Amino acid sequence: MNDMKKALVFSAILLFLCIASDRASADNFWCGGKLILVGLTKYEVLNKCGEPNYKDFRYEKRIKRDFYRDLFPSDDLYRYRDRQKYREPLFVDEGILIEEWTYNLGPTRFIRYLIFENGRIVDILTGDYGF
Repeated sequence: MNDMKKALVFSAILLFLCIASDRASADNFWCGGKLILVGLTKYEVLNKCGEPNYKDFRYEKRIKRDFYRDLFPSDDLYRYRDRQKYREPLFVDEGILIEEWTYNLGPTRFIRYLIFENGRIVDILTGDYGF
């Protein structure tokens, strides 16, 4: 029975590793023998993969909370800290440039969509087979 438990634990660990490695590979891909992953800049992707087959641009306006903006600058550090302690959150409009790059890697590989926000990859999506 002890060997049966060991085999069951080993199988569970092996299954977990397969699932984890599949999820990790969904967030990145290989382009020309070089790994493309979330967090790379546009320059790094261009250097590794070259120009994409298609580019799409759009701007989004997002609202974020900002607790640390000083509306009344002062030289007195003590008053500045005191004012910051009791401040209400400030909601600020933030403009974000979103770019979607499409790489068609051929009929034997999937199309990849790279989503950039302000010049960095935030998501990599997989489409159908290329053409």
